[in-house]
Amino acid sequence: MKKYSYYLFLTVLLLTQSSCENKRDFCECMDIKTAITDAFELSKEEQELKAKECAWIDKEVSSVDQLQRMLDCGKK
Repeated sequence: MKKYSYYLFLTVLLLTQSSCENKRDFCECMDIKTAITDAFELSKEEQELKAKECAWIDKEVSSVDQLQRMLDCGKK
């Protein structure tokens, strides 16, 4: 039983660490006005960090869903 608990704990720990990537909000990543001002105001390191934090969108959201979400962001 103790061995089973250890494996369960290890599995949960690994799953939570893999899902703890820093992700920015979709609207924050896709806002055109913010993208333009970021190009002038953020350093290259900050721009790269933002790009890394927004990369989940291309991996997890289809093109059609991206368009729909962008429309929803404009309504807020």
